[in-house]
Amino acid sequence: TFFRLLSGDQGTRVVPISRPVLIEAARVRAAHGGKLPDAIHAATALHYKCDGFVTNDRHLKRPIALDVLTLGELAGT
Repeated sequence: TFFRLLSGDQGTRVVPISRPVLIEAARVRAAHGGKLPDAIHAATALHYKCDGFVTNDRHLKRPIALDVLTLGELAGT
């Protein structure tokens, strides 16, 4: 499921991490806690105004303004 999502066939897009994204990640982490990689993931989604946030971490706190889905939910399991 993960590789299929990253292929771009499922309406996904892979984007680079930029300085503005890292600044937003610091804000996300300060507001929501958690680990830095998760904050970068959320900040990237916020920065690029994504409709959704895909993670395999069921315990990840939801960033404001993002719908959070796990890979299992996307796969229908």
